[in-house]
Amino acid sequence: MDWEWSWTAARFFLDVLILLGFIVMGVYTWWTSRNHVTAAAIAKVDERVAKVDKRMTDSESRIRDVERQVKGLPTHHHLSEMHEKVNAVAGTMNQLLGEQRQMNHTLRLLHEHLLNSGGGSK
Repeated sequence: MDWEWSWTAARFFLDVLILLGFIVMGVYTWWTSRNHVTAAAIAKVDERVAKVDKRMTDSESRIRDVERQVKGLPTHHHLSEMHEKVNAVAGTMNQLLGEQRQMNHTLRLLHEHLLNSGGGSK
């Protein structure tokens, strides 16, 4: 009877050992698959960060180009000066146009006078 109890005890401890082995294997499998999923997620995040970093670098380059171009544009002060100069030129052109009309009128009067008086050869 003592011998049977030993086999029963041995069988029990063997079953417990097998159960512990399965538990350890399950925990190990769960842990490694979790690490694998975590590593894959980190790799995806790294790829997205690399893409965003490239887009940021491209955007910074384009912003620098725009800033260089904007520095060369005239300021409000420059535009007001150009506006004043254009107004001065327009005023001068109006004055010249008035003088030209006056000269044309005078020339017509002289022409009519010459035609009406017989050309001045009397």
